[in-house]
Amino acid sequence: MEIIAVILIAVVIYGIQAIVYRKRAFKKLEYECSFSKEEAYEGERIELNEALSNYKSLPVPWVKTEITTSHWLDFAGENSEVTRDARYVPSFFYAKPHTKMKRSWNVLCKKRGCYTVNKITVLASDLFGGNCGCMSLDVDAKLLVLPGVVDLSGMFISSRYLQGDHVVRRQLVTDPFRISGVREYSPTDPMKNIHWLSSAKTGRLMVKNEEYTTRQNLNVVLNMQSGPKENGKVLDDVKVENAIRVAATLLENSLDTTIPVRFMANYVEEDGEFVDSGENWGQGFVLDQFRRMAKFELKSDVDFKTYLDTFGSAMNSTDIAIVTSYLDDFIYDFARRKAAEDVAVTIYMVSVPNEDIPSDIEVYLPIQRGGGKK
Repeated sequence: MEIIAVILIAVVIYGIQAIVYRKRAFKKLEYECSFSKEEAYEGERIELNEALSNYKSLPVPWVKTEITTSHWLDFAGENSEVTRDARYVPSFFYAKPHTKMKRSWNVLCKKRGCYTVNKITVLASDLFGGNCGCMSLDVDAKLLVLPGVVDLSGMFISSRYLQGDHVVRRQLVTDPFRISGVREYSPTDPMKNIHWLSSAKTGRLMVKNEEYTTRQNLNVVLNMQSGPKENGKVLDDVKVENAIRVAATLLENSLDTTIPVRFMANYVEEDGEFVDSGENWGQGFVLDQFRRMAKFELKSDVDFKTYLDTFGSAMNSTDIAIVTSYLDDFIYDFARRKAAEDVAVTIYMVSVPNEDIPSDIEVYLPIQRGGGKK
């Protein structure tokens, strides 16, 4: 009889506490989730902070939260479950009475983008580990990951170097109104720079040596297609992500020269207009373009040929830098047409081409690691 009585008492106690916890486990239980900063760069480490507050006298021995966010935010390691698009991270707390518990996760931002943690599922247990329900909370934690920058000198090599020509490092922009002397003509010099008087005196073709100044302007043009036959969604994400990083780096480098810069792309934003920053300069302007690129979806809204046909005449900067994943005859012809208008066109090709580059086009190709320079 005593054993039965003990069992009955235990059952009653278990039942009472189960009822109490079902009714009160989530009362005065508050949860917060936020990133340590609103903006970060690719490759940067930040924190995701959790805070659980229990404002009642009843302890909750086991509280589980389930965080769902993008798999491009790398944290929790083996304690997280990763699918193609999402990362699920469980987090456990012991909620003592009238206490606030905090936890910070170290997060690696692996890719540019706009990330959110919108909803958190919270589960709780009673004193004996029994499930006493769950609730869903809106947290609205947001993070904008800006594109990273790359080392252009360590990433690219001039196609003219691969063809045997001597190439020297130079700024993107020169000023024809500041002449620091003359030098011997090379095949890459435009005919307009020939100094005829010096050529007559020396008997060799001589050209004006232009100094680098800040009185010129630069147009950075990003091709969001990974291939010439693409329509809409990008087929090769890696190529286009690399192109975005190179475009971001060119904009960042413009701060060193303080030249006015304009950013354009064959991408339509939410307002229904193609990306066109207009000409501007300064840290704030460049940061705005980084934020713009962070929100780009992997799509192109018109093929690059049509885009250059439509907007090419409006690209009237002294220098144009095209960042693209492929090359074709139309891009070459566009560069030649602009060269005839005394506009210097430099092309940054983020993938290895299958054919030789024409010698009259200034193209920078990715340096191939491990296999030498082809």
